[in-house]
Amino acid sequence: MGLHAAILNQEPESVLFGNLPEQMSALTGWPVTTQDSNLDIAYLMGWAKRTPPRCRSFVPYQALLTALDKRSQARAFALARVPVPETVLLHSEDELRHLLRAAPERRWALKWPLGCGGLGHRLVTTATDFGPLTALWPRPLVVQEYIATSEPVVYRVHAAGGDLFSWTSRRYPSFMPALPWVSVALGAEQRQIDCPSESAQAAAAAALRATSLLDSFGCVDLLQASDGKWLVLEVNTDGIASFVLRDPRLPDLSDEINLRLRDALTHWAALNRRTSK
Repeated sequence: MGLHAAILNQEPESVLFGNLPEQMSALTGWPVTTQDSNLDIAYLMGWAKRTPPRCRSFVPYQALLTALDKRSQARAFALARVPVPETVLLHSEDELRHLLRAAPERRWALKWPLGCGGLGHRLVTTATDFGPLTALWPRPLVVQEYIATSEPVVYRVHAAGGDLFSWTSRRYPSFMPALPWVSVALGAEQRQIDCPSESAQAAAAAALRATSLLDSFGCVDLLQASDGKWLVLEVNTDGIASFVLRDPRLPDLSDEINLRLRDALTHWAALNRRTSK
């Protein structure tokens, strides 16, 4: 008997993924389902439970949780010595004030840990009123040095099945003011580019390896500091309550992401089929 495989997409988070589950179903031949009880393997998308599914997930469940939370990413990056802007996890506003007073010449960002696209992030200074700002902020606080560049630009590369592919850059068009967070959701435009350098490739691979996404599926955002060093900002993947952007303005990129993902899923399913015999 063959493996039971499906695109696993439960409510209420399922609404976040739009028609992506159906696209993945068409590419893989796997049905979309809300139930994990009879599955052997799955591509996990919407998931509301606090426990992992009863089947094997292509993107490891712990990797999905790490990708959702910048605090977990910060710990993973630190453990693996991934090159990042200086990042600290602080447990109180007093610790944050102490950091800002100790390094007033540097710019710092308080990052909302559970979102994407720069949503919720704030530049903070010694003059910031932290009372209302951090009253409901999840602890520990993720505070990262803000790296200013002559033109705000963020780079992204994708990975599936152990291979990096499809670099992009995103920046704001000339008619828009340059915001601190370079996000498509805020109006930045994304373009496909060649791989910037071997050091960028190495930093991206290190981040994806540290978060257990390199061999499954994910993407990583980076910037290049003024000294030329490549620094990782965050990783992302499909699953639970987030997904990797398939930009409708870049259909070739979206197609490559989905086709690479399909091939990685097909290979993974074949490995699971052999080991289950």
